[in-house]
Amino acid sequence: MTSEHLSREISKLIAAIEREWREELGGPEATLTETVLRKVHRFLTMLKKDDANNTIEGLQAQIGPDWLESHPWATPYVLRIDAVLTTMGDNSSNQFNTDH
Repeated sequence: MTSEHLSREISKLIAAIEREWREELGGPEATLTETVLRKVHRFLTMLKKDDANNTIEGLQAQIGPDWLESHPWATPYVLRIDAVLTTMGDNSSNQFNTDH
């Protein structure tokens, strides 16, 4: 998977989380889902800005298990994204940065 495909996968996850957040508005989980949405946006931004030190933890760790447990549909996205990042190795963020 190329960095472009990875970026698309993360964008798909963001879109799915946005849909979920809209459905949850007014409910108790909306705040946590909004926080997760911000974390995933920040994760994508860090990858694109060549900030590997902040993404080394992986998306699953940054989102946290509580939200993933209550939103099991998101787990395949997150695991796929983390697996690709692991495969891409230390140069994963460099592949995102088009300024190189």
